[in-house]
Amino acid sequence: MTSVWATSTFSLNGKVALVTGAASGIGRATSIRLASAGARVVLLDLVDASALAGDLDGLFIECDVARDNQVFAAVQESISVFGRIDILVNNAGVAVSNELIIDDSDAAYLRSFRVNTLGAVHCIRHVTPVMNRGGSIITISSLSTLLGAPLMGAYAASKSALTAITRTSALELAPQGIRVNEIAPSVVRTAMNEANGDFVQRELAWVQSYGANPRLVEPEEVAAVVHFLASDDCQMITGQTIVVDGGLTTGPGMAFLDSLVGES
Repeated sequence: MTSVWATSTFSLNGKVALVTGAASGIGRATSIRLASAGARVVLLDLVDASALAGDLDGLFIECDVARDNQVFAAVQESISVFGRIDILVNNAGVAVSNELIIDDSDAAYLRSFRVNTLGAVHCIRHVTPVMNRGGSIITISSLSTLLGAPLMGAYAASKSALTAITRTSALELAPQGIRVNEIAPSVVRTAMNEANGDFVQRELAWVQSYGANPRLVEPEEVAAVVHFLASDDCQMITGQTIVVDGGLTTGPGMAFLDSLVGES
């Protein structure tokens, strides 16, 4: 076991990481973080991330993760350029609607599942056959997988399915020496959330009134956990959900409890 601890802590030197939804938000922060730790990074997105890929000495591939054939082609191109994939970060996701379940459409659910759920499945399906032993798969889910999420039924359902996929694939891929984990952040400061500003402000108000650390999660804070899970230092962590929520799921903060009894 000495070989693990003889290396630089959390070093990713010599590793290749494939990050989906890499053009902005958590994906961008993750790509930068992994590259800074020594990894070569393949950035997948529908939005052009070629400039960022150039800055990181990486590779940008335009890819819709909802399309199985595009993911297959992206993985093959990654292998042809870098010769290996050691880390997969399933980050690509969409928030389609903010409706009551009784009002939401089948189309919203189908779109959510095609990108958020099947997108991750497609990546796991095509990356694991070429992933080296000791590989790490990290999926970005959501705090909505652990708590009820009013007005987020389609999104929460598609993200909750990722928990089952994470745990099942962790068991199935263990014989290949591949670890699989997920990260469940609360509201993150991303372009997707900023585009849905009114609803996100409502979410933030809920967090501020209830939580212990009443602010948005920064993308870099999620990227730091991705880096941790991607490293060889974490070989005994698999099948887990790591929550990044400032203590929101721990229980109500003191300010909220004081408000219930009229204290200030």
